[in-house]
Amino acid sequence: MQFRRKIPFELTLTTYKLRTIENSEELKQVLALRDECFNAHIDKGEFDLNGDFLIVEDLQKNKLCGTYRLTHSDFVQNFECEEDFNIQALLEKSGPKLELAWACIHPDYRNGSIVSLLWKGISEIIKIRPAKYIFGITSVKDDPNNIALIQKNLEDTSFPYKVEPLNRRSQKTDAFELLPPPLPTAKSTWRRLIPGLMRAYLMAGALICAQPSYDTDLDCYDFMTVIDVDQAADTIAHHYKL
Repeated sequence: MQFRRKIPFELTLTTYKLRTIENSEELKQVLALRDECFNAHIDKGEFDLNGDFLIVEDLQKNKLCGTYRLTHSDFVQNFECEEDFNIQALLEKSGPKLELAWACIHPDYRNGSIVSLLWKGISEIIKIRPAKYIFGITSVKDDPNNIALIQKNLEDTSFPYKVEPLNRRSQKTDAFELLPPPLPTAKSTWRRLIPGLMRAYLMAGALICAQPSYDTDLDCYDFMTVIDVDQAADTIAHHYKL
């Protein structure tokens, strides 16, 4: 089965170009970057073929800088994050939905600017193909005690969508029950524990479910993340200068 672009998009910003890839050859390049970033061969088959891939290219160096996989509910009914979470309540909400997955930034460009450009592209794409909800998994690779601190502080924010980890891959999801209650943590301290991508989501107005699922393949904790586009529009515009 050949890859087919579903949402055409292209935008040039000074020395960078944002666009959705067009064919299977470009898909191979994107997947090679993904394997490099995660230091593993990641085969997601139909999920990759059914989505779109937004990329950022450095025009001066002719180099792929970063990518996101975007999967729109106008084209599919099943999403990859359903392998790890029960999100039926979210999917039953009215309005189109967009799943973001597998954010990858080339090691030479991990300074925050490429993430901002990718979000610029996402904001432009949902003008072309509207989405009421943006959702996906945020992966965090860290010591379980630090994960527990992140979880504890995320619990302070109400998460209005019923989401349950499925525990398909490991019982380690419940490891937090084995840890002592974390000591109170200053907000500045726990924020330093949050990786850049999760911080970017929070800045964009995201809600993150405090109970993660543990990924045995990549040895990381996956947090379900949801953005209500209507409620977060002003926040996104402010932080990403849209």
